[in-house]
Amino acid sequence: MTTRPHGTPIRRALVTSLTALTVGVTLWAGGVPDSASGAAAGQDPTTTIDAGTNAQAAADALNAGCADTTKCTWKSDGQLTFDYGSERVIGDELYNCSDGDDGPNAETAVDVSDTRAESTSLSEKISLEVSLGFLGLEKASGEVDAFTKQAQTFQTDVKLSRAVVVPPGWKGYTTTQVGSVLLDGTAYVTQGINLIAVTGIDMEFPGFAEAGKSKPPAIYNGYKMPMTADEITQHCAVTNSGSLRAGAGATTPQQAKLKPHREGFKLTICQRPAKPGRAMRCETRKVNGRQRPPHSTKVTAYLERGGKKYAVEYDRRGGIRLVQKRTIKPGAYTLVIKEKPVRRTIRDHGRPLHRARINSITVVPLRIGWYLGQHL
Repeated sequence: MTTRPHGTPIRRALVTSLTALTVGVTLWAGGVPDSASGAAAGQDPTTTIDAGTNAQAAADALNAGCADTTKCTWKSDGQLTFDYGSERVIGDELYNCSDGDDGPNAETAVDVSDTRAESTSLSEKISLEVSLGFLGLEKASGEVDAFTKQAQTFQTDVKLSRAVVVPPGWKGYTTTQVGSVLLDGTAYVTQGINLIAVTGIDMEFPGFAEAGKSKPPAIYNGYKMPMTADEITQHCAVTNSGSLRAGAGATTPQQAKLKPHREGFKLTICQRPAKPGRAMRCETRKVNGRQRPPHSTKVTAYLERGGKKYAVEYDRRGGIRLVQKRTIKPGAYTLVIKEKPVRRTIRDHGRPLHRARINSITVVPLRIGWYLGQHL
């Protein structure tokens, strides 16, 4: 790792998605192999793996089974839709290792450009050959080609123009989303007499919008969140001379200042009355988190756990005041705070690139030690 002066932020490059390779892979060019096609058509799967809930097991099965392409086939569900593709990181992830609460804020890099490429939901876990093979088979089937001929196209270049302000002890990064054609499908892998079905593989073909409608703006999501203890150990290890080093084992004075602790702060949560006519009652209760969230006004916010929202706040003036939606029990939650989106035109050397919606999102893990029923 490159050494930097004591207490300065560290940037780490991220590998985010496939590069802009759109050519098919030679091994897949012949279409669906006869042996695997027959197995997929005449045999019920002996094992089914859901790529959405068990991505690593799905990737392992595809990397192992699809090395021999005669044993691997692809079948889409035929339901193609226009929507935003998944979030892809652009630029660096920044770790602000400045000293304590009084250290300076840091900002992620800007003027970073990228092109959103075709990808699958397992692109980061399966080999490039396998990923491009599935994409090539789907395009060769004619489904995507026929669907997109009715669509309008646009460039998928993105350019980062707004930095994420990262406080000491926090990390920050930006993701992008662009309009795409989306579809799901299943891969079948033949292993001897066994047939493995890997379901729920998402495919994205970016740069398309529904004909007759305005092209969707690109979305830029700027995230910041407190570093974990492991991230501080990995990225903020400092020697006595003040240089930065990777993989430190012992806790250093710098790490001790940044080490996450259970800092107590308060949340205001309001309960809707069970009977009409009653006033809503609000309570301020203590929670514990690795870092106190920054002061925010005119934001939307929600308290979530396991993908479900337990309390929400809808863009009002003043401090955050959450309205309860579900019974809140003791345990780990995440407070997500979103500032009002900024809308602008992104330019590249003065040339308009596209319309954009820029979101600023703060994510604060916290722990609740109390119980709150849903109604008064």
